[in-house]
Amino acid sequence: VGCSGTVAAFIAAVYLNYPAPELSPSLARWKQNGNYFDYKEIKIFYREETSPVTKNLSPLVCLHGFPTSGYDWHKMFPELTEKFGRVIAMDFIGYGFSDKPVDHDYSIMEQADIIEALLNKLGVTKVHVLAHDYGDTVAQELLARFEDRKASGSSQGLHIETVCLLNGGIFPETNFPRIGQKALLIPGVGAVLGRLMFYRAFKRSFGEVLGKNSQTTEEEFQDFWAAIRYNNGNAINHKLLQYIPERRQNRGRWVGVLQTTSVPVHVIYGPDDPVNPQEFVEYYNVAIPNPSIIILGGGIGHYPQTEAPRDVTFFYFNFIDEQIQVKPS
Repeated sequence: VGCSGTVAAFIAAVYLNYPAPELSPSLARWKQNGNYFDYKEIKIFYREETSPVTKNLSPLVCLHGFPTSGYDWHKMFPELTEKFGRVIAMDFIGYGFSDKPVDHDYSIMEQADIIEALLNKLGVTKVHVLAHDYGDTVAQELLARFEDRKASGSSQGLHIETVCLLNGGIFPETNFPRIGQKALLIPGVGAVLGRLMFYRAFKRSFGEVLGKNSQTTEEEFQDFWAAIRYNNGNAINHKLLQYIPERRQNRGRWVGVLQTTSVPVHVIYGPDDPVNPQEFVEYYNVAIPNPSIIILGGGIGHYPQTEAPRDVTFFYFNFIDEQIQVKPS
């Protein structure tokens, strides 16, 4: 027992002290071109791009998923900037290049607070929202707050013009967390597993949620991993995953707002997704009045914005253009 305990301690020490990987040139440029926003003494990283040509659209804010970062949108960023004129992508607290405090209770509500604070700092009062996965849930809370303000007769706060959601756990009933995620949620176990995660295990697990015909490149896998490992982010993954029970606890609010909002909501869905499989589409079409959804083809999975960025951009712009045409002048 003593020997096995020593071996286990040695292995743990190796993993805990293993240096985070270097950033690829692409990821390093993304970071270099970003900025930091101070939120209650916490540094929040964000990217903001503007077009030299003035556009008639309100700014776009992009909300990323678990366990990655705002870099998820980098393939679409040039086209999004050209379309909207101003695009903002933030790394949520605990993700990417933002601070990742260990002794912190992470929540969807706080992430929504931070987004609102950042946009207020940047002078943004009206936005379009493009979200994925974890970001979908933050978008639902932002939308619920907007509807709450409207119901109370307030014209203050953030005005949301449109919402587009990519693959995510919009409905707890049709969301199936991976085995690794479930393990990370086990009290006392998750903290240890997160710290012991290594690249090969991450790549295998992450690759399982991507489409069969759209596997990402080795460099992209390494970029995802580098952003997670930055500031020892793997050590807090078990805390970030508390959004899963949060979704169940707030189902009435977050699903309810999708059923009642007057804001145009659209879904772009990669069907080869084990986390949100095909029953999601059936549930969405029944649960949401006048559902607006596009189902991608070609074996696209849980990360459509990185697996098929051109397709997502095309269908997203179609949605935006439709809203421009129907919007009263």
